[in-house]
Parts: sequence; structure tokens; C-alpha cells
Amino acid sequence: MFKVVKESGLGTIWLPVANGQTVYVGQLVKTSGGLVVPFGAAASAGDANRPVGVVVATNDKDPTYSATYKTSYITGVQTQFAQKARKWQGAQGMWSLGDPIPMVQIELIGKDTVIQGTFSGLLTEFHPADPSSDGSVITKSEGSQGTVDYNTIFYCRSGANKGIYRKWR
Repeated sequence: MFKVVKESGLGTIWLPVANGQTVYVGQLVKTSGGLVVPFGAAASAGDANRPVGVVVATNDKDPTYSATYKTSYITGVQTQFAQKARKWQGAQGMWSLGDPIPMVQIELIGKDTVIQGTFSGLLTEFHPADPSSDGSVITKSEGSQGTVDYNTIFYCRSGANKGIYRKWR
């Protein structure tokens, strides 16, 4: 999960969650048709998907907690019956205070935003095939390292690049 450690100055916004989508407080999200959906991994070098922000709150009066992710979450519902069965609290902005649609408050991110986060599992260590002595070249050799050109970053823990992030291309 993520948190904003340096704000962009863009502020926050309340948006409804897409039907059937579950989003967690601390998750990066994007919009699709004006509705919030989880932000996934890049699919290719030309992937134009961009996150709109980080979820900081839901409008659930009694939030549902995930022991797996150690945070609360909300699932979008569409029918009038399902929306009225919820216990919600008011949101702000362009949405009516009495609207029962599941909503999340998003901290908007921009080019100056700094976010901090963790991965949900252990990262697989990468061992380059033939690293150069000056650290200028990292050769990807392991088939298990599925990279996407121009969208993969390596963090070097040893050698000439120790402590530096390097982009795969």
C-alpha cells in the first residue's frame, strides 16, 4: 500500500467506485468512465495508463478491514437495492451528501508528488548475466525476470551501481 509523503498541491477528490471493483485505502487507482478502478502494472512500453492518485478514505460508515492488506477497503455496487443497504457517510465535492454510492477520497498525484509504499510479497532477486565493471550495463539473462521495455526499474544492491535505480531498455 502507498501513502503520499510530498503532496502535489492538487488536493483530494471524492469519486465513485466502479461496480464490482474493490479498492483499498492506500492503493494506487485510475479512472475509467469517471469511476475508480485499481491501477494495474504496465502492459507494454506504450501503456498510456496513469494513476490518478492514492485512496485515503472511503465513505463506508463501518469500514471493512482486510487482514491480508492491513487496511480498509470498499467494493463498488450498482443497483439501488445494494446501494441503499449500505451504511455510508457524506462525501464532499460535486456529489450529494445523501448519495449512497460507494465512494473513495483520492489524494491526487502529479509530477511533483512523492509516494512511499511497499510490495505485498518478497521481491525476486535479479542476478545480471554479465555486468560491466563500471556499472554502465546491466544484461538481463534470467527468463524469470519478466520485464517491459522502458517500464522496468532495477535497484542495485551491490557493485558500481549500489544504491542506484536503473531503467531497463
